[in-house]
Amino acid sequence: MKVFQPLILTLVMSSFVYADSNSQTLIISLEKCGDYDAYENIFICASGVHEQGDKLLNKQYKSLLNYLEERNKIQYRDTLRKAQRLWIEFRDADCDFSAPKPKEPDDLYRSNRTFCIAKKTLIRLKELEDYNLRRGYDGFPW
Repeated sequence: MKVFQPLILTLVMSSFVYADSNSQTLIISLEKCGDYDAYENIFICASGVHEQGDKLLNKQYKSLLNYLEERNKIQYRDTLRKAQRLWIEFRDADCDFSAPKPKEPDDLYRSNRTFCIAKKTLIRLKELEDYNLRRGYDGFPW
């Protein structure tokens, strides 16, 4: 039964994620990952949420890039690209700080690190969703 536990957990988490794929739903799913009692299960759960969040983040990012390119807003497109590269560096560095790597990585480290990466990815996803919803409004020049 222990062999099937991660598989069952993965299937359950994918049903949460596919039910309504947006940042708010994924944030709720990630919070539920913390309810598991084994670090391995937290890792599996957070990994699934991160994978879905990363896909949605890339979709939102590309949508905003395309919007800026279509309107010949090259300066803003380039600024967005720079911001995204710097955000990835920040995310990784901040998670390195909050979940320092031990000499021998274990389940606790993997679950903490993955949870951190997933959480920061979902926060960034929400920001990009907001940018895409507000483009052309709220005084944004683009």
